[in-house]
Amino acid sequence: MNILEEVKVFCNQKNVTGALLIIGQWGCGKSHFIENVFMNDEDVKSRFAVVKLSLFGIQTREQFNLELKKQYIKVRFPKVDKQSEKKIVSSGLSFIKSLAKVSPVGEMVVSADWSVFVNVEDFNGNKILLIFDDLERCGMDMDILLGVLNEQIETLKHQTILIANEDFIVKKGEAKEDTYVTMKEKVVSRTINLIPNHKEVIHSIITNYNESCIGFLEFLLSNENKIEKVFLDSQTSNIRSLKCALQDFERFYQLVFLYIDDINIRVQLLINYLVLVFEYKKGKSLQEQVTEEPIWSNLFREYELKQKYRNFNGQYGNEAMKGWILEGLWNENLFIAELNEIMKRTKRRLPKEIILDYSDLMLLDDDILEKGFQPLLDDAYEGLLCLNDYISVFNMLISSKHFGIELPSEIDYKKLKSGIDTRITHLTTGRTCERVTVMSVISDESLKYLSDDARALIKHIEEFRKEAQYTTNRHIVLEALNTNNSKSVDEWINKYTGPFDEIYSDAVVKYFYNLENCKKRYFIIDLIESLDDRRLSSVTNINISLLGLKSLSEKIKGYNNNGKISNALNQQLYNQVLEVIKNYSLKKIEYEKN
Repeated sequence: MNILEEVKVFCNQKNVTGALLIIGQWGCGKSHFIENVFMNDEDVKSRFAVVKLSLFGIQTREQFNLELKKQYIKVRFPKVDKQSEKKIVSSGLSFIKSLAKVSPVGEMVVSADWSVFVNVEDFNGNKILLIFDDLERCGMDMDILLGVLNEQIETLKHQTILIANEDFIVKKGEAKEDTYVTMKEKVVSRTINLIPNHKEVIHSIITNYNESCIGFLEFLLSNENKIEKVFLDSQTSNIRSLKCALQDFERFYQLVFLYIDDINIRVQLLINYLVLVFEYKKGKSLQEQVTEEPIWSNLFREYELKQKYRNFNGQYGNEAMKGWILEGLWNENLFIAELNEIMKRTKRRLPKEIILDYSDLMLLDDDILEKGFQPLLDDAYEGLLCLNDYISVFNMLISSKHFGIELPSEIDYKKLKSGIDTRITHLTTGRTCERVTVMSVISDESLKYLSDDARALIKHIEEFRKEAQYTTNRHIVLEALNTNNSKSVDEWINKYTGPFDEIYSDAVVKYFYNLENCKKRYFIIDLIESLDDRRLSSVTNINISLLGLKSLSEKIKGYNNNGKISNALNQQLYNQVLEVIKNYSLKKIEYEKN
């Protein structure tokens, strides 16, 4: 059905027997069709004076009439300024002005909005066509709305189009549902359910886009088909979401244009952004947000997205985009860092490095897999991969099982565990660093393709990541303690950086004995306060922390520097540590009972 022709057929009817009702979901393009297609049609413009009014927020009959007349004046006098408009209706106000000289009522009327004295009527041979949008958002009672619409249609004989999302006008079973049914029977002669032609609508949105960044419109036009493909994959009909996404991506594009030369990568970043917006608008990310920290990959599971959107590629950094979508946080430095990392990846030449860009083996060339897989495993065994890269290896296993692809080499899980442990040690000691809170993950559905050994290693990585944001700062505290950097110790000692183990205990003792007496007392206070952190005595950490605290108490007890004040301070620290050990031990007993 050609919607435009159907609407024009209605408008061309000589008998006004009721309104045309156009219905459809929010964002499906109803308003877009009216404003950009119907109202721009040359035949429509030559025959009708189209007056469009949104009913959103209109509460009373008086407000309705006033707003309608204001819109009418804009249509009838489009090039007339405010002063000229007043002159046009001055003749109609002359009597009231004279009345104002003798009556305060007249003065009040003169000060009122003068548009109330204008009649909505045909002019210059053009017939009035009224369009009332956002019917479901009108604040008037349904029976009053019925009355004002009926007046325009039956009494004043104005051709009228109504636009609404019927799903939100009334709820089933409510009393006013009957009123709305009556209103439809009374004022609506025909209903059209707008099912948009997405290709035409998207083309119209893009061609009419007003760019702020030079070149962005050309970029959109050259990728129109890909934008349409992502939109269709999203299984949404909300055109408004697409318009907002394109508008917001322009801000990212300004940086993309500066830092990314490869046009294919530019397009991929656009596709990724559209995917994330569509998924967020459908509420999926909100349902999955269960962590205290914004670990975005818990919210957007890349493997699942790949199943739905064939053009999505999670190998490119998306964290800055996700932060903007979820929290409205614009992090330009993070986005630039991600763009630089992307460019670094694209310059890789070794097969083992190229493989890491393609967890889905179906996207990989055979010779690259043959040449690069074993060297990649060798790096994994040595602990040279990032944790996300280890997850990529497991994704390759999943892909090989799912598609029946034989890998060039068998994986030695003992060596792989050794490599993962080495990487974790390097992270916790500060020998290396990575953005461990940005996690690649494997969906529960995909785990069925993996062996018990593989699943155990994935769990091992996930367990580390639960506290990785803290333990990766551990080396900062240890370095401060070992180098007697009191300023840094004061800053970090109260921050949780993992369980209180024997290494931490040794560093604390060494630092404490090198302090002047005047600083020891304050350090004791800070240290004991830090041990009150519940995470140190959690089920996971209780045994390690108890061993570290007992080691600390033994070292303090056995130390004597023959100074009365120093020994008193030692005794004070010893007594308070014993009290902490007592509390931790009680907690451990509770854990064992449960």
